[in-house]
Amino acid sequence: MTDFHKRSGKRRRQKDLDPFAHRRSPEENRELKRRAAERRKQHEAERRPRRRDWNAEDGAAHDAPTLHAQQGGPRRRPKRRRADPAEHESKLPREALLELVVCSPGRTQLLARHDDREVTVRIPPAWARSGEPWPVVGDEVLVAREGREGFVLAEVLPRAGVLTRGGASGAPRVLAAHVQLGVLVLSAEAGAYRPGLVDRACLALRRGGIDALVVLNKIDLVSAEQRAARELALADHLDAGLELLTVSATTGAGLQELRARVRGQRLVLFGHSGVGKSTLLNALDPEGSRRVGDVRAGDGKGRHTTTSSGLTRLADGTELIDTPGVRAFGLGRVRAEELDELFPQLAELRTRCRFNDCAHTEEPGCAVRAALASAELSAQRWERYGRLLRGQD
Repeated sequence: MTDFHKRSGKRRRQKDLDPFAHRRSPEENRELKRRAAERRKQHEAERRPRRRDWNAEDGAAHDAPTLHAQQGGPRRRPKRRRADPAEHESKLPREALLELVVCSPGRTQLLARHDDREVTVRIPPAWARSGEPWPVVGDEVLVAREGREGFVLAEVLPRAGVLTRGGASGAPRVLAAHVQLGVLVLSAEAGAYRPGLVDRACLALRRGGIDALVVLNKIDLVSAEQRAARELALADHLDAGLELLTVSATTGAGLQELRARVRGQRLVLFGHSGVGKSTLLNALDPEGSRRVGDVRAGDGKGRHTTTSSGLTRLADGTELIDTPGVRAFGLGRVRAEELDELFPQLAELRTRCRFNDCAHTEEPGCAVRAALASAELSAQRWERYGRLLRGQD
């Protein structure tokens, strides 16, 4: 189509809308446009208020819906929000809620103990967005009845005796709650002892207000001299007040003393994979029938046979919490004051330094460096102290 035809078509459309437009001068057309603009302004001023004209800055903003409804504007039905059962449960009186103990948590539901039997408790979908702590094994929770046999989670009660692990890069992860005794299981086999794990585990237990017990397992696989060497390696921890028991989950040696030590308490067992933790739990709880596995022949490390935490109640009232094997036990930031109970010798030496803020590097009158030079303080203990303070595993 040529420009002439385009212009001709435009003229024809204008002529159809205004047959006398071609007869008016440009001044007359501008005057008509001005009058039309004035009419639009007057119409806008006289127009009835609409909902979109109201905002929070208007003094009578709260009257806008009423004015809109009186003038017959379009009405919108409010969208119905699906009721969340958690809102109803939170309004129930506390007397109507039941207190249970979490045995095995999950993503959408958990197993809890109620009157010596385990029941399934549903976790509301909105729980993750509510900011409430996610339930862990050992938690004491309040639940509401749902239907005839069902339960739904309503509240997690305040925690005590908390065992956590984590690092500087992330928030601490709660492993178990309301724990009275923490049992760190070690293996007496060659190369299995890692003093750094003992230090970090004992510090984590002290942070949570939990008593610590070290169990040296598999003593049947080593000689008497090797067993004595393993106990000597733990001498630093024993000087700090740590308890030690030597057992063999396979032969039953030392199990009687262990049962008497843990009877009637809620305890959590943890340690590296392959130290015989599941075998030890089976010896304490023969009805548990936990799966066990062998260590790898190449590096002596174990395979994960326990993949989730769980709580078991024995006939004598003892409650066992089993946790998956750990490769590392992060602590996050550690202060020097926290290590005083774990390293009492270093705490005493630090008080003898000339300067209160002594970094034990080049300062004159440093009692720690003097003890290292005279072999009063072992270099291994000082290295372990430094690694904990620096947050290294």
